[in-house]
Amino acid sequence: MATEFCIRVGAIDYLFGDLFKMFAEGGVEQRYLENLDAFILSGKLKTVKIPANIIERLIAYYDLKDVELLEKAILNLDLAKYPKSA
Repeated sequence: MATEFCIRVGAIDYLFGDLFKMFAEGGVEQRYLENLDAFILSGKLKTVKIPANIIERLIAYYDLKDVELLEKAILNLDLAKYPKSA
């Protein structure tokens, strides 16, 4: 519910900052990623630049869960917002 609330009110900095930190410190980071998953796959975060540290954790999460979901998630992110690596 906190994830949905943050998205609805535009509290994106809180969503990827303090809220993530609370889940991670509480040992329930996977729960945070599961909550975020639905919003990524539905395209509700397509215009949002997700911080690199969370993208890395999402990739690891999808890699363990389902590689096909990783592909769907990537298609629902605007990758132009991220720096290109050399």
